[in-house]
Amino acid sequence: MEKIYFKYNEQPENMFWDEKIHSLPNPQKDIQQFLNWFLKDYETDKRVLCLKDLYKIKSKALKAEEEQEIKLKYNLKPELSVEEEIKTLEGNLRLEACENFYELLMQNKIKIVDQEEEK
Repeated sequence: MEKIYFKYNEQPENMFWDEKIHSLPNPQKDIQQFLNWFLKDYETDKRVLCLKDLYKIKSKALKAEEEQEIKLKYNLKPELSVEEEIKTLEGNLRLEACENFYELLMQNKIKIVDQEEEK
């Protein structure tokens, strides 16, 4: 699949702005980059922090006590596995980021650019 490029026409509210052309990340294969670009308040969104913590649990990088603290902190459902929590949370965040991406396009704040412009 050919790469798609985009460029900001206006400075985003909470992001360092540049006039560079960027490769559009695939929201299915590169969720973190897609969220980084298009989720409002990515840096401070508690759901993103929860997602990062869930990946720590999934990777078995935490002690049992730390894992339990995270589950309590985010009020995670005990009947759901970590993988199910990740899938649900990523789905919700992806949808929100896609909606924001579409809104940015419709408001002409970003545009899809030709690969030739990338050079």
